[in-house]
Amino acid sequence: MTAQITDTVLYREQTFSLTGVKGTGLFIPGQHGLKPVAQSTACWRGFFCGYRVTEEGLFLERLHVGVHPDDTPSVRDGQGAPLFGNAPRYDPTHDECAVYEPHRARVPFTGSLLIGTDFIRELAVHMGFAPAWKFREVHELTFEEGHLTSARDHSKAMAHTRDQRLGRPLSPGLSASPQEIEAWIESTFQQDYE
Repeated sequence: MTAQITDTVLYREQTFSLTGVKGTGLFIPGQHGLKPVAQSTACWRGFFCGYRVTEEGLFLERLHVGVHPDDTPSVRDGQGAPLFGNAPRYDPTHDECAVYEPHRARVPFTGSLLIGTDFIRELAVHMGFAPAWKFREVHELTFEEGHLTSARDHSKAMAHTRDQRLGRPLSPGLSASPQEIEAWIESTFQQDYE
């Protein structure tokens, strides 16, 4: 398995990784007629998003979505399925991937997002998504229908969590049961938080 490509959030002109989601309304390709195909072992869900937070709200700025090999020629020719009125462009750096760059596509998310930057490489595990405590800088952004209502810096709390977790294994050991390994794998793909 592989660590997954994470969604990003541009906040205060700095790019963060999306590390946790509590709420509803983030972009889901299937709700827009797209059928993502896994692009690689690093993108099992078949897509990843780039969001931006502005004074006006939360916007989808970029979407990479895996397409079926039969559909790749149409994407290369600029004839892929449109989204928000725009056809995708082909990205040769991601095989069989369509890239959408919608203009001002508001995201009606209600809830909170944990975003992190300055990932601590020594805590890397090649499985799923990295949790917030593995980043030095972490913020919780709360939205109502896509409008930012509050922002809180959780960097100190994540440092405390990190200190509590140090000394524990980052992944199951050799003596772990198949059920323990399966539960751990499933947990690394979850981005929900309390």
